Amino acid sequence: MLAVINEIDINNKYISGFEERRVDSFQTDRKMYSGVFSQHLKTLYKDLTEDIFTANWDNVLYFHKKYAQEFYRTEADESLLTTGSFPAYQYRDYSIERKLLGRLNIQGFKVRFVCGYLIGTHEYELFKIFQSDDYFIFSVDEKKLYLFDKEIDKLDTSENQSNQGTIIDQLKRKNEQLENSMNERKRTLPPEVEGVLKDYIRNLENIDIMSKIFDFDEETNILRAMLNLNLNNN
Repeated sequence: MLAVINEIDINNKYISGFEERRVDSFQTDRKMYSGVFSQHLKTLYKDLTEDIFTANWDNVLYFHKKYAQEFYRTEADESLLTTGSFPAYQYRDYSIERKLLGRLNIQGFKVRFVCGYLIGTHEYELFKIFQSDDYFIFSVDEKKLYLFDKEIDKLDTSENQSNQGTIIDQLKRKNEQLENSMNERKRTLPPEVEGVLKDYIRNLENIDIMSKIFDFDEETNILRAMLNLNLNNN
């Protein structure tokens, strides 16, 4: 019983610690990131038209460095996130699909970060173009931006959730199981303990109460109640 109680206490401490450190700023930062990426794309387009290079990729690379390990989805069909060759503009080490840049220009480069994926060592970010049905992928490792040309329904596009949330849920379920097992232990006496109690109560019942100084009635009643309770539960 004490071992179970100690395990529950330890789990509760972990849960409290995780909840205190939970990154509530992610939801705020992801919205800000959409604006940052929109501005970055607008700068890329301007630079390409003027044949200059002023855009700093670190302005957008900070996000995956900060959140990918904890938040990006680790289960997805990677073939949906990749693409073949495509006509592209080259901006230093990065390739931007020509068709994508044209559609971005039409919508004023307004985009929304949908979610991120961490498949093995590869990182992908999915964006939606404002007021359109178009999505595009930023392949962080390959340094490519291209239109998503697959069926979007085949991809999990729900908001990224913290891995810590999963751990917290697992610990809470574990505590529920431990509490249930502890309640069961309270209701059930092990067979060997029940045998000892039966022998003890028989001995007490055989004692000549009048010949003894001490009154055994209370102890006898307690033992009998324990046995009856256990037998009734069984």
